[in-house]
Amino acid sequence: MEAITDFQNFNGYGDRADSIMKYFADSYWKLDDRLKGEQAKEDAVTLWGYASYMEACGERLALHPDDPKVKEEYIKTLENVEFYRAQWRVDGLQVYQCVPVTSKAECFYDDDVWVVLEFIHAYNLLGDQKWLENAKGTIEFCYSGWDDKQGGGVYWKEDDVGTKDACKNTCINAPLALASAELYKVTKDQKYLDWSVKLYDWTKKTLQDPDTLLMWDHIMVDSGDINKNKFTYNTGNMIGSAAMLYELTGKDAYLADAKAPGSNPPS
Repeated sequence: MEAITDFQNFNGYGDRADSIMKYFADSYWKLDDRLKGEQAKEDAVTLWGYASYMEACGERLALHPDDPKVKEEYIKTLENVEFYRAQWRVDGLQVYQCVPVTSKAECFYDDDVWVVLEFIHAYNLLGDQKWLENAKGTIEFCYSGWDDKQGGGVYWKEDDVGTKDACKNTCINAPLALASAELYKVTKDQKYLDWSVKLYDWTKKTLQDPDTLLMWDHIMVDSGDINKNKFTYNTGNMIGSAAMLYELTGKDAYLADAKAPGSNPPS
């Protein structure tokens, strides 16, 4: 099957969920097995990919809120993320690992933040409190990846903490700032707004190119070396976070930040 790459707008992305489903089914898993963890193949889709499918199904429901089959598939997809649950953990945190197997696998903070965002989306779409509780549970795992090395920030993945490969990336800190702001909007719990501001401020200070105001990729924790690759989703998540913080606080500085990236491109 031809790969699906032509997502010209977000709503179109959601409305093509059937095609995306077939692509995933052909490429990664047999959905009639419903992601049975004990039978997961080595090439099973990662949590990152599965979270994208969850998001597509959520957008599809937003477009077709009265379609029972669309709603049923979305709920099934949300429930099946539990096949990625890191059942081996003893720390009490609600964590999803990178592949759906029963044994221990790597846990990426940035994968889990996308699950958090979709749980919040599910709560807003469905009104079921359990999705909000799931979002609050998993975001605590993401917060646990913060320490004061390099001035703060959350690590990219848990297994690298304390090693020479440890890095702190825009791809976790920016969407975590956004997820925290969205949780504050729903719960009015001040701790989520505090986390959003802290994450946003560190990411802007540490990983923003002062010339273009676009976002660099990551900083190595031991050396302080910065990987200056730029990806649209990193800058996009900072724009989204700034816009949400402006909505929540009314502070004009956040609105200016949301408008600024790319406004001063190099000659």
